[in-house]
Amino acid sequence: DENGDINYFEPKSINPTKEMIVFFKGKAKKIVINDPLLYDNLNNIGAGKGIKFLSTMNNLMRNAYTTVSPTFWLTNFQRDAGMNFLINVMEDRPDIAVKTAKNIGPAKVGITKALAGGKGKWVDIYNDFVEQGGKMGWIESQTLEERKANLENRIKSMQNPSQLKEGFKFIADTIEGINTVFESSTRLATYKALLDSGYSKKRASQIAKNITVNFNKKGAKGGFFNSFWLFWNAGIQGNFNSAKNSVPIKGDSSKRKLKKLAFVSSLMGTGYIVAKMMRADDEEQYDRMSDYQRFTKLMIPYG
Repeated sequence: DENGDINYFEPKSINPTKEMIVFFKGKAKKIVINDPLLYDNLNNIGAGKGIKFLSTMNNLMRNAYTTVSPTFWLTNFQRDAGMNFLINVMEDRPDIAVKTAKNIGPAKVGITKALAGGKGKWVDIYNDFVEQGGKMGWIESQTLEERKANLENRIKSMQNPSQLKEGFKFIADTIEGINTVFESSTRLATYKALLDSGYSKKRASQIAKNITVNFNKKGAKGGFFNSFWLFWNAGIQGNFNSAKNSVPIKGDSSKRKLKKLAFVSSLMGTGYIVAKMMRADDEEQYDRMSDYQRFTKLMIPYG
């Protein structure tokens, strides 16, 4: 309430299998959900609890590799832009793929201005994109006690500021801001391209958020598995997206099956040709490369 005290809204009767309390503009309403799977997902926010000490360690490692890494913005942008283009093409949206590529530059500028508190056309588009839920965010399942402890730690840090700690925080926040620009730019560019092609805001934000890996999408045991395996969720979604757009499945039209076959053949063929050319250029040096390098990197000989 206005004094910061917690008030609990407990109706006299609530069915724990299909009813839940939802707040609309501060007013509690009892909602009946007749779809069991939908109810379970909404009630648990789709994020299972992980093992605390493993989750903490993996969070530190994840941040070191991603949000606070000064080179992550480049490699992640390359992957996002390439996968974004391919998925749009494979989903029969080649016009969106082209428009997205054209929008990426202005999208970066717009997000940068928005983060700096500026104004402009693309700032408004970005704010609208965030309003529609398209921006990637982190949902962490925490108890009331955990939230209270985190808040107390933040207050203590503010009361006893350390110049060294603040300096590190400033550097980390700056790097994270740069990564946010590049992480969101391809999604925002897709969002604008879809709007220009007649898609509704809700549908455009949904497609843009799921165009590569949606980090807010977790299974009921997602938190548990993520605490054991770094980037487990991202790996599952990445492989699923690749398979969905490359493996013919029941229900695909003949045209779509041929497109998938052509897509896979072109990737495998290109990889094979590049490998043969490199091995022919310097067989001894190529054979010295590890299998890991050959299977995961695109090698470009020079000099």
